Amino acid sequence: METKDGQKYNEYVRARNRSKALIRQFQRESCRQIALSVKANPKKFWSFVNNNTKVKSEIPHLIVNSPPNGSPVLTSTTQEKAEVLSSFFSSVFTAEPPGDFVGIKPRSIKHQMIDISFSEQLVEAKLTKLKISKSTGPDHMHPRVLKELGSVISLPLSLIFQTSFTTGIVPQDWKMANITAIHKKGDKRAADNYRPISLTSVVCKVMEVL
Repeated sequence: METKDGQKYNEYVRARNRSKALIRQFQRESCRQIALSVKANPKKFWSFVNNNTKVKSEIPHLIVNSPPNGSPVLTSTTQEKAEVLSSFFSSVFTAEPPGDFVGIKPRSIKHQMIDISFSEQLVEAKLTKLKISKSTGPDHMHPRVLKELGSVISLPLSLIFQTSFTTGIVPQDWKMANITAIHKKGDKRAADNYRPISLTSVVCKVMEVL
């Protein structure tokens, strides 16, 4: 604010208090609706409980190496944790050899695939069904934004999808992924007790399900 005196500040205070009151009112009403629908929609109730009680802890210090004698050497920074996990995930990654896939017999094509069209209406319909609780990918396009702006962005997205399908070229951002390490079991300090989860572009996922 420019000053704590005068008309502008008083207007700001009134707007701030009104906003807080509306937020509290909305939260109370949301909780009441969840409580009333607990029998018909228990999944929504437990989702609310989990979101408000779950404590998310970061990955602990990981074992860098374990000497024959003495205590294991642990990471000390977040970057070192990322490097340990990256090294492990890379070591267990299986790269398929170039050429034809083994075990797949050639088949004769009786019916060719017809042209696929990504219409504006179809794209908008898919956008309206997005789950806003899902995480974003490297492009930071949140499902809530895509859903709310579905009627506006459905046309440009349909053109992008059609161009990508026709040319066989996938945008570079769609090939990227944010990797999250999820603990499976056992010692949380051991990198081999984690599995990677890939968070890719939501926009790309919309095209895949069309």
